Amino acid sequence: MINKTERFQSGKKYKPYYLTKAQKIDDTTNKAHEGAIRQAIEWLMSRHKQAVTQTISEMIFSDFSDDARDALNSLDDRIWQSIQLNAIECLIAEGEILVKDEYRRVTDLLLDFGGPLFTAGQRQWIEQLSDRPLRMYAITDVTVGQQITLSDALDTSSSPIIVHERSGSQLSLLGTQIGVRIMSVNDHYELSGSAYPFSRLASTEVMSALKEVARDLLDEPEELPRFISFIIRRKWIEQYIRPIVSLSGVKICSGPGYQDRNTTSLSISD
Repeated sequence: MINKTERFQSGKKYKPYYLTKAQKIDDTTNKAHEGAIRQAIEWLMSRHKQAVTQTISEMIFSDFSDDARDALNSLDDRIWQSIQLNAIECLIAEGEILVKDEYRRVTDLLLDFGGPLFTAGQRQWIEQLSDRPLRMYAITDVTVGQQITLSDALDTSSSPIIVHERSGSQLSLLGTQIGVRIMSVNDHYELSGSAYPFSRLASTEVMSALKEVARDLLDEPEELPRFISFIIRRKWIEQYIRPIVSLSGVKICSGPGYQDRNTTSLSISD
């Protein structure tokens, strides 16, 4: 049997998991950006397969204990598909990979000369994705089948944002918190595609970690978005593998812009 780590080592195991989910998302949106993520990952896998699979594997498994990795490998395919989809979007939005002994931003590779032949709408989507940070939001209102209202959980002075969302607009989500990227589409807002929902119990721990890192980085505000992203992504995965999580010094992402940093003070470790 092929475990989850090996799935990232094999294009045959890697691509179908993602493309099936991406196709479903793209077919239901029917927007100008339709197919952007699918085309981006196909291009990356055709030219930088080893770097992409290694980076995504590190984003998911790096710095977890052996027991935690075993727990990740035992998750069912439905959860695993969500983990993989979220990791792929993170790679495209904020990741870097090693290309000819040099770390390159994935967004730059995709948008520079020689990248995928995106349509104008697809290109704008990739550009916007790299500009939209992953943030934590409280779901404060729901219109079932139509929209949700999100309030920034850290910046409580900011105005609520109404987001068009059909499948995810369920009353059961009211009052919960979720990590998402909010995208501008024509005259309204939509979710980027990935989502990091938290239980009410986990939300308390996540918010504690986010507030602490915000205080720690008051003098380094440019560093805050990547740490917020890391905490949201890692805490979301931890929900599925408690109580055996073990972290020490953690790597936020790959590349020179994501150096190892001891985050014990950020309440990442359990």
